[in-house]
Amino acid sequence: LAMTVRAAEYGAGRARGLFGFIRYIESIEDKKLPVPQAKLVTEGEDVVRVMTIHKSKGLEYPLVVVAGLGKKLMAAGRGGRLALHREFGLALTRENPDTHSWRNTLHMSAVNGRVLEERRAELLRVLYVAMTRAQDRLVLIGSLKGAAKMAEHSLTGTGAKSADTFTEMLLPLAREAGMKSTVVTPSDLARVVVECACERERVTAKLAEMSGGAEEGVASRDGEDAIRAEIDRRLSFVYPHESAARLKSKYGVSELNRRAKRARARFYVEASEEAAAEDEGRAAIAEDEGGAISYEDVAGGGTVATARAGDATERSMNAAERGVVLHKALEKLDYAEARAHRSDADGGASWFGGYLDGLVSAGFLTPECRAFADADALTRFADSELCARATASPRARRETPFNYRMMMDGERVVVQGVIDLFFEEGNDLVLADFKSGGAHADADERARRARETYGEQMRLYREALEAITGKRVKESLLYLTSYGQTVVVPRSADG
Repeated sequence: LAMTVRAAEYGAGRARGLFGFIRYIESIEDKKLPVPQAKLVTEGEDVVRVMTIHKSKGLEYPLVVVAGLGKKLMAAGRGGRLALHREFGLALTRENPDTHSWRNTLHMSAVNGRVLEERRAELLRVLYVAMTRAQDRLVLIGSLKGAAKMAEHSLTGTGAKSADTFTEMLLPLAREAGMKSTVVTPSDLARVVVECACERERVTAKLAEMSGGAEEGVASRDGEDAIRAEIDRRLSFVYPHESAARLKSKYGVSELNRRAKRARARFYVEASEEAAAEDEGRAAIAEDEGGAISYEDVAGGGTVATARAGDATERSMNAAERGVVLHKALEKLDYAEARAHRSDADGGASWFGGYLDGLVSAGFLTPECRAFADADALTRFADSELCARATASPRARRETPFNYRMMMDGERVVVQGVIDLFFEEGNDLVLADFKSGGAHADADERARRARETYGEQMRLYREALEAITGKRVKESLLYLTSYGQTVVVPRSADG
């Protein structure tokens, strides 16, 4: 028997062959490992066998209990953009690169339907195997919401084709087949718990017996107290790394800015402006192959608009979309040329208008986006001290993506973001972030609210930039495009 057990252990691994088995036995003898006793269960033993339905095929037992029938049936082969079938062949979805959308074809629907039908047929065959293992009594157990009502009207059930669980398939047929069905509700379970409260005395007596007997007096109570203390210790256990279970492996800077554990005044005061930044639930999808921008409703999961040349859809753009368009215009702007044209006779209006038209021609903006682009905001920026400093810098970078690893609640997480602008000034760096919208207040109050709202975001940008470049960020700036105002965020405010 011992050799049989060792052979079974060897066969369960990946190794094969007689030579390998002999070496396996020799290594066991060299290490003097104990040989376990084989436990054989004969056919006539009064035991409970727990096995899968596939393992039970071909066997029979006086009593069979089939559990887990309330689990949802798997719909294999659905939801992807490619499907295969041995008869129908290969099916693909129809892709539309212009709208970044896809839909099922007739062929795909046919393949998915056949795969689902065959999957259900296979599951029904498995259920048939389970139900035919019983010689005398068969017990089927499954959970189902609204089972009591369904049992009362069992002949009007959903049927096998539309049922999501085995329980829904079987319950409507129970009465017709003469099967006895019992519905156990949560209130029934609660009543059983109350009825079993009398077991408390028996448990107390058992504790006393384990601690040395009731006649030992104080010693017995001490032993019982020790057992109770051990029970309390085990039941009151708190996982020491509970915070790690709530953390994600990667965060966006905007998300961490919202999670900051300190009071911050709201930067936007009007309902139309509450989503005016990319932080507030809407984001821009990166340019496609043609360089056009499209917008996606992150919170709702649907596409708001596709900004592409030739789109004649007339619609108003919300503050978030206008902010993204302005970011794109600032990203492509030649700072030196913009500053050179700010002193034109018309204040640079014609040049900035031509610049935006050029973005449309190059495919970076659509005519729809161009209609809402704020040329005045570009003019204000070109006339700002921030633009002058960036122009004079020997090295300036815009729209720079980064991944930064940092510690959060004792765990390492990755922070992902995009820095709008940073440039060298002497041996140090200057960090800047563009924000559209703003509070309708005086300049000092507007600056205060901006620091409170985006201080955490600027701190993360600064830490990431210093860690990546190895240079010190001497200034962190917020540029409010709607007002042409530059707000200094000191280290004390961004931390």
